[in-house]
Amino acid sequence: MTNGMKKRLLYLHNSDVSSRAANLVQVVSMCSAFAKAGYDTALVLHSDTPGQYGDGNYLHDRFGCDKGVRLVLIRRRMPKRLFRHLNHILMRRIVRHEKPDICFVRDPRYLKMVISEDIPAIMELHNSRLHLGRRVLDNIFRKLVLKSTSHPLCLMVVTISRMLADYWVQAGIPSGKIISLHDGFSAEMFSDVTDKKTARERLGLPHEKKIVVYTGNLQANRGINHILGLAYDFPELLFVLVGGAPAHKEHYQKECEMTGMKNIIFEGHQPHHKIPDYLFAGDILLAMWSKDVPTINYCSPLKVFEYLAAGKPLLLPGYPTIYEVAEDGSDSFIAIPDDPKSFRETLQRILDEDENTLEEMGRRAREKAMAQYTWGMRVAAIVERLPEEYRNNLIR
Repeated sequence: MTNGMKKRLLYLHNSDVSSRAANLVQVVSMCSAFAKAGYDTALVLHSDTPGQYGDGNYLHDRFGCDKGVRLVLIRRRMPKRLFRHLNHILMRRIVRHEKPDICFVRDPRYLKMVISEDIPAIMELHNSRLHLGRRVLDNIFRKLVLKSTSHPLCLMVVTISRMLADYWVQAGIPSGKIISLHDGFSAEMFSDVTDKKTARERLGLPHEKKIVVYTGNLQANRGINHILGLAYDFPELLFVLVGGAPAHKEHYQKECEMTGMKNIIFEGHQPHHKIPDYLFAGDILLAMWSKDVPTINYCSPLKVFEYLAAGKPLLLPGYPTIYEVAEDGSDSFIAIPDDPKSFRETLQRILDEDENTLEEMGRRAREKAMAQYTWGMRVAAIVERLPEEYRNNLIR
């Protein structure tokens, strides 16, 4: 696979191993792709009960991660909020023990620490704000990023959209170090197309209904009330919502009961490997966010790439970075964000479209995903930008 010894890549991430957040799916997927590209890859996370994840198969069983990725856990012995600010001290010990050739980080404190250990690093940025809670911490982290990314040992800065790349270049990160790469999807999970009938049988969904599928969180800033509004306006459709914390699921179920709506199913959180079946079972795939999402102007949502890969009609809100990857009328149907009327009209537009046109749009969507947005392609683009001494030979 490689000439000589494999390069050792250490991914440092400030997350609990049991987290259900989409960012952990992204991180594990990137580690898996680096392992497939020939890197000796280890992922560092934290937990207050690390012993229960010690069989070596947790990342594979939960995420379908390449078995070559090692999981390194830090025991959390203090409250989570305090730990998130202090665990870079423990990370330093792991970095010294692992002796990686390169580190991949998303936290500015980790970047500074890794560089101080004389180890090259790649920094990935997902927003213009580096701390969403306190402005003073955001300002501290911003100065840290601008100083650390100018250091020669910061080899590259990866941003998840072109708009975010432009923002950080204007803020002061050297433009020659920035590469803009949207998020992606697992080519393995979507390699085979499951027919709608089979997918619905696996999930116990009705065959006779036209189904709209939404996957993701049920937090209020996702615009879930807009989805309930669509369900109310289109009682002939069945809306299947996949994901969300139990409390959020219960809240919206009660809302539906109070209004008498019976055409919504809340499936709750599902293992990530089951998501393709839900997408293949649907007739229309719906994404929804509101302007209150803190990262909305710069985000690159995982679900969009999985939706594209499923090859079904997509109904998306037209935020700026959505237009970077989706084209209205070609591979997607795009509505005005936070505009219930626009979503109603766009959903009706899909329902009125002839099946041949919808199938052709789905085909274009899947071809785009497979040609541009797999995790393997994302990692390949990063590796190709690295200096030669940090590369492994990639299998094409």
